[in-house]
Amino acid sequence: MGGLSRRATILEQTQKAHTTFVVDAGDLTWKSSVVSSDRLSQQREKASLQFDVYTDGGIDAMVPGEGDLALGLDWLMEAATIHNLPYMAANLKCPDWPLMPGRIVERGGFRIAFIGVVGPKLAGPCAASSTIPAVSAAVASLGEADVYVLLSHQPAEEDEAIVRSVPEIDVVVNGHGRKQISRPVSLGGHAIQLAPGTRGKKLGIAEFQMVPGAKGFEVQGAEVELAQQIKTLEDRRNRARDRVAAVGDDGSRVRAEQRLRRLDAELQTAQAKRTSLQGAVAPPRNQVANQLAPLDESVKENAAVQDKLAVMKSRLETVKPVRSRSTPVKLKGPFVGDRACLGCHTEQHAQWKSTPHAYAWSTLIREQRSQDLDCWSCHVTGAHHPEGPQHPSEADGLYNVGCESCHGPGKNHVAGPSRANIVRNVSSQTCEQCHDGIKDEGRFEYEAYLKKVTH
Repeated sequence: MGGLSRRATILEQTQKAHTTFVVDAGDLTWKSSVVSSDRLSQQREKASLQFDVYTDGGIDAMVPGEGDLALGLDWLMEAATIHNLPYMAANLKCPDWPLMPGRIVERGGFRIAFIGVVGPKLAGPCAASSTIPAVSAAVASLGEADVYVLLSHQPAEEDEAIVRSVPEIDVVVNGHGRKQISRPVSLGGHAIQLAPGTRGKKLGIAEFQMVPGAKGFEVQGAEVELAQQIKTLEDRRNRARDRVAAVGDDGSRVRAEQRLRRLDAELQTAQAKRTSLQGAVAPPRNQVANQLAPLDESVKENAAVQDKLAVMKSRLETVKPVRSRSTPVKLKGPFVGDRACLGCHTEQHAQWKSTPHAYAWSTLIREQRSQDLDCWSCHVTGAHHPEGPQHPSEADGLYNVGCESCHGPGKNHVAGPSRANIVRNVSSQTCEQCHDGIKDEGRFEYEAYLKKVTH
């Protein structure tokens, strides 16, 4: 949720400097088609904040993803009405929710057409028709525009079929899955595909430079980058050819020849693209420069959004989440807590007490996130183990990232100390349950971090 505030800062700066259109391609509020009943109220609370911030900052077009629909169709419809959200989907029919197929937005002398589409398998409680006829009909109904933008919530590889069948589409923004596209992908020879990824970690900013009489888009500097790519492929192909000549056994030769054939095919494809770009009869294209702006600590927080976030966090902290499981995990189970380790491992325990791991729970308390179901588990011992705590209500006695978070459950080891019933060397996979490159904003480096906690 912290990305909301930084997003607002970047958006304000961009809107002051340029004519700006803001879109969302789905799964804004949740990551999958199912939300457990114990999470539902929290996710709706968070979604309401997201919608509020989107309305304040301006939003021109949105498409619902399966994660948004998972919060409940009636609830989403009501929220969309309250916040005046421009949801659209050309191929969806949802009970009592007459979604518009698309809309035209005029700003700064530009007329942009937005069309929404959702993959039929991702429609949740709604009925979905075939995508291509629906998009084609939406384009025809909207009329003339400077740019046609498709907000696509379907597998990214399915976007090209729409672009080839509906050539009016210039830009596709894909919001399904975790696909992240730094450099726009060319679709159908004239359109581009964008994807900023998920979890609110980056904000996609595509800057368009319109060329008079041009149709479609190409990436700025595409020919230079392609030349560099061809040079790299040629070098790899030459090394692969030398490898084929040098290997002795049959198995190695087969693998080397396969690699050579693959590199030859990639090189031919790249050379064909360069020929196409250099062709004298190629029509002029509009230009696009794209960036994925990280919503990390380098971006100043937005004061107004921070105030809204503080109110929401206060509500989450005072209203304990309800656990829906009828048979909760037994408290502690095979976990004994760090104090049980202190008697035999005094020096190691003292070193642990000097690290942030020993105060992880107090961080949540300070930030008012101890009851946040998206946060608590990385601040409690054993929460990623099937026999450990599975809910904030089960965390008592296991607060903080204790010894057993890294070395495994300690009950058997305390009863009979042995190297066989405790984990001595901690793998990077254990750390990456929380230091996953997303929660920690990509700061984690296993070797460097390990030195800070080794004892």
